[in-house]
Amino acid sequence: MSTLVAAVPALLAAAPPPDAATAAVRSVLVAENRMYQDYDATVSRRVYAPDIRWQNPFGVRLVGEPAVETFLARLFTRARFRSARTVTAPAITDVRLLSPTTASAWSEEASEGQTRQDGSAVGLRKSHILYVMAKRGGRWLIVDEQIMDERD
Repeated sequence: MSTLVAAVPALLAAAPPPDAATAAVRSVLVAENRMYQDYDATVSRRVYAPDIRWQNPFGVRLVGEPAVETFLARLFTRARFRSARTVTAPAITDVRLLSPTTASAWSEEASEGQTRQDGSAVGLRKSHILYVMAKRGGRWLIVDEQIMDERD
């Protein structure tokens, strides 16, 4: 026990200041958002952990970065997905550092103009996204992401 107690100050000293950690977490979320704006699924390799668990508001649940990248690459080619226009730009609304190596974050955005496979309009989409992040190998990565849409 005394070894653990003696190690605590060293662990705390090794952790970056909260502002630096928060900025690092935010930079990953900004990169993830750019991936959607640029329709570039390869960015998933830099922002998602290899074992990510990802779910969209339409019930698609994927495990593993390769599966998410494959899904997004297909999604980004669909005209009905690309037809969406931003109504409210993505905004990171909250970042919580849970430990020196874990964080949670929320973002929200709104879009309209997206269509379903049958051609019907999705309508106004107000999306809220919950992220769980982990610092691995000195880098922050998204380990869990759940995208949720408001419903009337």
